Order: sequence, then C-alpha cells, then structure tokens
Amino acid sequence: MKLLKQYVSITLGCALMALAFDWFYAPNELTLGGFTGIAQVIMLNAPLFLMSLKRFGKRFLVRSFFAVAVNSLFIDLINAVCTFQPMDKLLGCIYGGVLVGVSLGWLLREEATTGGTELG
Repeated sequence: MKLLKQYVSITLGCALMALAFDWFYAPNELTLGGFTGIAQVIMLNAPLFLMSLKRFGKRFLVRSFFAVAVNSLFIDLINAVCTFQPMDKLLGCIYGGVLVGVSLGWLLREEATTGGTELG
C-alpha cells in the first residue's frame, strides 16, 4: 500500500510539472532551464541515469524512469486537451518556476526525478 501511495504521489507531481510546462512555458515559447531544459531538446539524461544508479540505487532509478515516462505522457495529454494562451513572458517564468519548483520538491520527497542535474 505504501508503494502504491508513493507512485500516486509521483504521478501527481508529474501532472503538476506537465501543467506548468503546458500552461506557462510552451505557449510563451520558453523552456525549462538548466540541464533538464537542454535534455528536453536532445536526450542527455542517459549518462546521468547511469551515474544515479551507482549513487542512489535501483529504486531511485526505477522511480525516476517512471516519472520521466509519466511526465512526458501528461505533457502530451494536457496539450491535446487544453490550449493555453501566451502571457507576459516574465509572469510565465515566475508562475512556471513556482509550479516546477513545487513539483520537483514533491518528486524528490518521493525519491524520484524527471532527470537533469538532480540525478547527479
């Protein structure tokens, strides 16, 4: 039961992150910053996932793979269902940053991540 609760929590964190991306970043032609943003353009997370296996263990790696898959699924799903209008880019950055920060904290609490430097 505890494992199910953790994966539901990871799913909700991914949904929140996907909402932030689709609502605040994509309509304003912005991307997430740092390594995660670059990895969305080209796949750079593979070496980091391998390093995280050694550092954090198999459980972290499995949860993170799940989070990456669910996050991608939610980004596509939300984008197919909702169309968000562009807004002031500064506000998009601020609101998106808050939602992404909350969602990443949520994921890290459950020992998962969607990739990027949190894997190191």
